[in-house]
Amino acid sequence: MILELGGGAQLLRLFGWVLWALIAAGLVAALVFPPTRPRKALWALLVLSPVLAMVLTGWHTRSEFQDRQAEAQRLFDEHCKTAGVRIFRTVANVDSVLLMKRRLENWDTREQYALVDPYGTDTSGDGYAESFLWGRNKNGSPMSTAPSPFGYRYVVMVNSDGKGYTRYELTGRLDETGQLEVLRTPTSSLPRYAVSFEDISSRNDRDHWIAGSRLFVVDRNNGDVLAERVGWMFDRALGAADGMRHPWFFAAFNACPPFPTINNGVPKQRGQTRSFVERVLIPARETSK
Repeated sequence: MILELGGGAQLLRLFGWVLWALIAAGLVAALVFPPTRPRKALWALLVLSPVLAMVLTGWHTRSEFQDRQAEAQRLFDEHCKTAGVRIFRTVANVDSVLLMKRRLENWDTREQYALVDPYGTDTSGDGYAESFLWGRNKNGSPMSTAPSPFGYRYVVMVNSDGKGYTRYELTGRLDETGQLEVLRTPTSSLPRYAVSFEDISSRNDRDHWIAGSRLFVVDRNNGDVLAERVGWMFDRALGAADGMRHPWFFAAFNACPPFPTINNGVPKQRGQTRSFVERVLIPARETSK
């Protein structure tokens, strides 16, 4: 399929039809005009030689792609041996968490080497912190209009400029759009338990369109890691961008651990951080229900 490029795409299609028409006409002429069978065969072979060249080139390209894909699959399978959730200690009645990193806003899911943790893709900007306060919709995703806010009482997150922190907490009211109103205030008082993440992909991983993620919870009082989740994802099309395709979006269909799915099999990544953290730091609201 040719990507729609207006008049340019139409010219490419027209050129393709003209080429095939010329080949067909040449083949008919080769079979009609030469007086002997050997000459007919020779001229037919000459006419068909561009087609044979295209077939051989396509076969070579496909074979090369399959080799690259098989190598990437082997690397991905090896990484998956390290994937999974490891919980070393849980804590009940937790009323707040510290988010040590922000999720990047508006990054391009076609960027092969951007170490922005594609596996951990979640709500970004202020919404990342606010999602730890919200209730959940019918799919289990945190939602700003959900009526039951059984998240944490407040969340502290580092500011976008890396200087200082902001505290987020629900006011108990709805704004004019029906969303749960969130109060944001500067703070220097940080919760005991912190959440962070890192992209653990190597250059070789990204060469093969593989992304790795480590999400972890830390007790700031003693530096203990309470839990961690290691995950990997792999775009089997090796970054193909035909038709404005976004490789890291499609890589989520091939992940370990796999994501839960919604809407006929679409991976659900939004809200994954909170879902993991709540297994380790049980919110006071959840405990008191």
